[in-house]
Amino acid sequence: MQVSDIEISSIIDHPAYRKMIDNLITQKNNGTCLKLLAIDGAGDDIDMRRDAWMAINLAKADKPILALLGNMHTLKKVVWNNTTGLPFVAGILNKQVKSYPQLGLSTECAKPLRWRFVPVNTPEALEILNKSLFSLLNAHEPKSAAGIVDGLIVWEC
Repeated sequence: MQVSDIEISSIIDHPAYRKMIDNLITQKNNGTCLKLLAIDGAGDDIDMRRDAWMAINLAKADKPILALLGNMHTLKKVVWNNTTGLPFVAGILNKQVKSYPQLGLSTECAKPLRWRFVPVNTPEALEILNKSLFSLLNAHEPKSAAGIVDGLIVWEC
């Protein structure tokens, strides 16, 4: 099977994502101590929310794991504007996980990409969270990034 044969939701499918999957498969095939676990959603045959399903499967791990999740799934706390909002994966596993959303460029970069860590207790972290993530939700903007994520990774040109 080739990475190009894998069916991926159009919402998250892009060349860099497939390149990452290909790299992980190569590492695994070369003997790297790595267990690949693909989870995303419960499927049509199980009556369970997508984030609840992912959280249950991640919580089963008997060793530390690195879970690569979409940025919205990394939010530990969301105060919704209505009563129908439910927690994301990181919110369900709040005390068990460290959450570091990655935010990148929306345009191409001619130079090599650089990343930097933004600590959760900075005004910049709150500004990034509110502009990049909470602006997409029907939720109150937090007054602090603490408790929402454990830090941010920002990719820059």
